[in-house]
Amino acid sequence: RHQIGLGTRNLPNRRAPVNIPALQRLLSDAVQAASTWFARRRNDFEDAINTQLNEAVAALDTLKANKRHHLKLRLEGSAMAEPLKRARHAAALQDIDDIFDDYLCWIEDAMTTEERPWVSVVCAIVA
Repeated sequence: RHQIGLGTRNLPNRRAPVNIPALQRLLSDAVQAASTWFARRRNDFEDAINTQLNEAVAALDTLKANKRHHLKLRLEGSAMAEPLKRARHAAALQDIDDIFDDYLCWIEDAMTTEERPWVSVVCAIVA
């Protein structure tokens, strides 16, 4: 935007005829150039975010292991019958796994981008 001065001055609308077919022929190249630009930026973003993503996943794994350990300790100290302990342990483990799996999916969705950008041309500026 700064390179072309967009927004720095008013552009007059001369109401001159526009060669739509010529602009349409340029569309494919414009979309390809934009896609290439976004792909480079995505790679830079992925490189920068991967460390944070790995740290978040490691912290999540540690928290999950702690939850499983506390569950085991809580049930070991319980006076309930063994079959009931096993059933509660299995159900609680499944709950823990479900919660952490959902959270892991959310982290990955929030911290990653699509490989191919969606590019939509909304205008053409003709000088």
